[in-house]
Amino acid sequence: MENFDRITSDVPAPRERMIGKSRKRSKRKETQKKWSTPKFRSAPRLGGKKVFWVVIPVAIIGIYVLGQTNPSLVPEQIRSGLGDIKRLVVQVLPHSDAYQLGFDEGNRIRNLEDGWQVLAEHGEDYGMDFLPNGSIDEQIRYCEETVTIDPERCADGIREQNSPEYKRKIYKQYAEDMWQGFGFMNFLENTPQNKRDFVSGFMTGMFG
Repeated sequence: MENFDRITSDVPAPRERMIGKSRKRSKRKETQKKWSTPKFRSAPRLGGKKVFWVVIPVAIIGIYVLGQTNPSLVPEQIRSGLGDIKRLVVQVLPHSDAYQLGFDEGNRIRNLEDGWQVLAEHGEDYGMDFLPNGSIDEQIRYCEETVTIDPERCADGIREQNSPEYKRKIYKQYAEDMWQGFGFMNFLENTPQNKRDFVSGFMTGMFG
């Protein structure tokens, strides 16, 4: 009898109890894991094609803004292409009469073979003269031969007046000076808003 008691006392607890405890522990771990897991999922990853169609429009907009603020930093071919696209878009959208008038005039001058002559004549107001249709080197040489005071400044001055920023400055001033006459001939009231629209349309017609 004593031997039987000794043997039974060494028998482990029933298997059901061990399983029950293990289940309780696993449930407790699952509950802790559930509450410790972040509630927000990570952002979805874009595929190659989706990234392409997101990046391209952003890049085009960035180049266009850069071309408007610092034209010298954008190659002329790209500026010209973006300008052509904007002009096409403008032609199918409704605008004020003053804007359309300015756009037509800017587009007309842009397509003139002697467009540089228009710029040269108006550029005289800024103390500089252009050699129409001449290269930068030809203009520098012409300046050095004709200017008697500070001819060494010709190179910097000619390069500046041939820069896109300078051309925009000249043509903007030209549009502002021409607005009143154009507006009067087309029976448009001389208001600040009409003047702004005319100048804006002119610059779009010229540069896009």
